[in-house]
Amino acid sequence: MLRHTPKSTSTTPTPTPTAASNRSSYTDIETNTGKTDKPITPSRSKSRNHYHHTTTPMGPGAILSRLLGVGIYTVIIVQFMLAFIVEKQQQPPPQTAPQRRDQEAAAPLDNNQEVAVASSTNTPITSFVCINGQLERLELDNKIENLLNPIKEQIGGNIDIALIITENKAIYTKAKISEQRAQHQPQFTKYHEAVDYLTSKGFNVVSNGPVEHAKDPNVYKEYLWRLAQLAGDKKLKDPEFFAYDKRRAQNHVRQAISGELCYRHMAATGTDYSKGIVTRWRDDVGFLKELPIGQFFKWLHDPPPVDPEYDLAVVKTENRPTMVTPYCRNWQGLNDRGAFVHPDGAYAYFMSPMVSFTRARPLPKDRVCNHERFLRDTYNQEGFLFIPTKDLYPVPMFRNDGKGVFREDEKDNTLCRVWWKSYRPDCPRQDEEIIFLDGSSSEQQSSQQQQIAATQPVKPQAAAAEDGEIRSFVCINGQLERLELDNKLENLLIPIREDIGGTVDIALVVSENQALYTKVKVSDQRAKHKAVFDHYYEAVEYLTKQGFNVVSTEPSPHSVDPMVYPEYEIRLAQLANDKNIKTAYLFERNHKRAQNHVRQAISGESCYRHMMETGHDYSRGIVSRWRDDVGFEHRLDVASFHAWLHDPPAIKPEQDLAEKKPFRPTMVTPYCRNWNGLNDRGAFVHPGGAYAYFMAPLNVFSAAMPLPSKRICNFERLLRWAYNREGFYYIPTRQLYPVPMYNVNGTGVFREEELKLMCLSFWNSYSVDCPRNNETITILRD
Repeated sequence: MLRHTPKSTSTTPTPTPTAASNRSSYTDIETNTGKTDKPITPSRSKSRNHYHHTTTPMGPGAILSRLLGVGIYTVIIVQFMLAFIVEKQQQPPPQTAPQRRDQEAAAPLDNNQEVAVASSTNTPITSFVCINGQLERLELDNKIENLLNPIKEQIGGNIDIALIITENKAIYTKAKISEQRAQHQPQFTKYHEAVDYLTSKGFNVVSNGPVEHAKDPNVYKEYLWRLAQLAGDKKLKDPEFFAYDKRRAQNHVRQAISGELCYRHMAATGTDYSKGIVTRWRDDVGFLKELPIGQFFKWLHDPPPVDPEYDLAVVKTENRPTMVTPYCRNWQGLNDRGAFVHPDGAYAYFMSPMVSFTRARPLPKDRVCNHERFLRDTYNQEGFLFIPTKDLYPVPMFRNDGKGVFREDEKDNTLCRVWWKSYRPDCPRQDEEIIFLDGSSSEQQSSQQQQIAATQPVKPQAAAAEDGEIRSFVCINGQLERLELDNKLENLLIPIREDIGGTVDIALVVSENQALYTKVKVSDQRAKHKAVFDHYYEAVEYLTKQGFNVVSTEPSPHSVDPMVYPEYEIRLAQLANDKNIKTAYLFERNHKRAQNHVRQAISGESCYRHMMETGHDYSRGIVSRWRDDVGFEHRLDVASFHAWLHDPPAIKPEQDLAEKKPFRPTMVTPYCRNWNGLNDRGAFVHPGGAYAYFMAPLNVFSAAMPLPSKRICNFERLLRWAYNREGFYYIPTRQLYPVPMYNVNGTGVFREEELKLMCLSFWNSYSVDCPRNNETITILRD
């Protein structure tokens, strides 16, 4: 379950790591073995004020004088108090943000009543609005009048706006061009014009540039099958229908990708939105009238009861995230043009569709047959409490003669199906086998590089640690059968606790499925391997007994058949020899390898989710991730790694190939077994780079990003490329050498063939071109 935990208004700022300019020489990290002093955790001493009263004898005159003085002062004080009480009774009571449902609930409001919410001095109300789509279709005048201004007037406080907009030529799924669409004239021709327009109206735009258009995102077949269930017999015999179906599905994936960008911008602000609202709307929609934002605000923070018969959410916990959604045009699911959500649900709202597409989540065949039902099913998994309302009716608009006009076929035809019951009817053709006809070849176009990263790396959404306590976060991901903990305790976890101090939170993102290995050949060691733990809870209890705080509570689901886009499989094949590249076996093995890489990317998102949900401040500690089976030959010098993360040594400018972002998160990474890229078994990162570290690989796979042919031919190179785009500042070191392990006869042993270091030059190896980068490689299947 994905959840956004609102951060406290008092957060500890994360220091910005930069290469120290005052160093006289560059540090040779790979040979540096010196330890740094342990960081000193400041302690706060609590003092008490002691009042000493000295008594002296007083005569009768002094006593009388003291009493008269006290009487005069008492009369004056009473007069002031009476005047103050009268004045307060004449003033209307101040209004504050409604409390959550587990606190005292506010009185119900009439649907048309506006709520003016005054923010306190210490906790101002700030709301977040994301508008996603294409610049040519962007309509802002109506949104300002009926959405943005009402938020400002009825709730108060500040409004942050993220424009997740591309500057490409507008794409429409429907081929038929109406008269309105033919006469459409874009309101803006450049991204900065839209930003300037919103800024001139008094709104704070937190995005600073257009995003690149994902030209050919991958779509998994099961989702395409679901969309085809609604087609008639004639369409199912037409290859062009399936080409159209694919275009629709790709637009849905693009919307999911833009959701991640919305959340990235929201988190990057470092602002506390917990007292406001979070909302997202499609580029071209407007509203027929001013929205009753005050009512939506109240529903989000103090939702009305829902008939249990209609509450189909899979996860039902206290403080479930609330969503105010359009009642009409739900197409038996959830209107996909936008919604209002409680800030607690922002992460789940923005992220879960992208995770579902990337994971190729199996879908219930009787419930999902369009994008609206897909969203309803996805958010049911997240436990959302839905509040559908006819007061929220988004209508697509065109710009004709300099004015926004509603699309005629949608303005009056609201199609308000019964919201609560509409999700229940079965999808048609759910038991039929649908044969795909190849009509997509004419639709395939050459890929263009898509820039998902939009702003500086995101700091964890966390409350400040009490008394300046240091906290660190460690994520261990993989499979329970392969999990090795004894070595990690001795050489990783205990050194973090002893050398840095403070608390260590651990997330076990491991699945309980039978262990998968990419290599078919079974070595003697692997044949003798016995799982240390049979059940997830046993591993949790083992770590807990060692004094560590395990923040995950259940095993992660295994992604049975995650989506892999063909271009990445072709990149993996570039390293094959002439004989293997002519065999289907190679590509079958590569497909399994690629799926494991996607699974690792998915687990990264789970790591970040667990980290965020703790609500802890890790800014003074470290963040680290390691694969299930790895161990270390020696106790790690964690104190040095901690010092490097927070005060990185300088590296030669010609070796720094990453993008030069305003904020450069630091990564301590293994120098050896980098395979011309970045060792994928784990790393230490500065807490300010946690979001980028855990999420960047998933973004690449989700968007099916075009890859540079000369640089990407294995997973290690893909990671190096993905993190270069995020601006990471690398500190490679030979002191950090993770080695896979087996459990043989109750003892963890290192994999014999891995003990050899194989230390390719970290700085120069990435510059070596991949082989076969100019060849055309065809994927072979049995």
